[in-house]
Amino acid sequence: MNARSLLGAAAAALLTFGSAHATSLTGHLTADNDFSVYISNSAAQLGTLVYSGTDWTTAETFTTALSGSTQYLQIVVTNQYGPGGLLGSFGLSDSGYLFSTGGSALDTGLTGWTMTNAGGVVTPITSAGTNGVWPWGNFSSISSQANWIWEAGYCEGCTYTFTTALNAVNAVPEPATGALLAAGLLDRKSTRLNSSHSQQSRMPSS
Repeated sequence: MNARSLLGAAAAALLTFGSAHATSLTGHLTADNDFSVYISNSAAQLGTLVYSGTDWTTAETFTTALSGSTQYLQIVVTNQYGPGGLLGSFGLSDSGYLFSTGGSALDTGLTGWTMTNAGGVVTPITSAGTNGVWPWGNFSSISSQANWIWEAGYCEGCTYTFTTALNAVNAVPEPATGALLAAGLLDRKSTRLNSSHSQQSRMPSS
């Protein structure tokens, strides 16, 4: 197999490896009233939409793959009327990433989360109680330790973004990055091999 063939095979293998072994983030959540889940590489900018829901009476579940450097889980919640809030439990499939609290699992609560209003201003988080509290009742797929979190006034028509960091520890590189790295390494290997062959061809025969 020549160097170019090796390059293609290695790049394909890296792409397959990254897809098969990337850390997965799973969330079980509900919000009163609407929510959208994003994954971003910046705490200050909304990332890629991965899930959304509009019925607070139903706990939703999503799973998404993580890759590359530190990521941010962002959940945008809008309260249409009455009490509002976010309730959820989140977990990571392996040690490739850790939540900002240092663990592989995180519930909604007063720690591990930052809440910002529609203008991007950080707002204090308050708890209306844990899973099961009135008026929402219990959601079996969500941890009993998870808190309904919102701002103190339960303002109607307000939108807040809840953010937590997913810190890369032993994360799989993004597939494209890994493939490019392999390409560079193999290309240098190919150059050295070709140079060696060229030198041998110029040597006088005995």
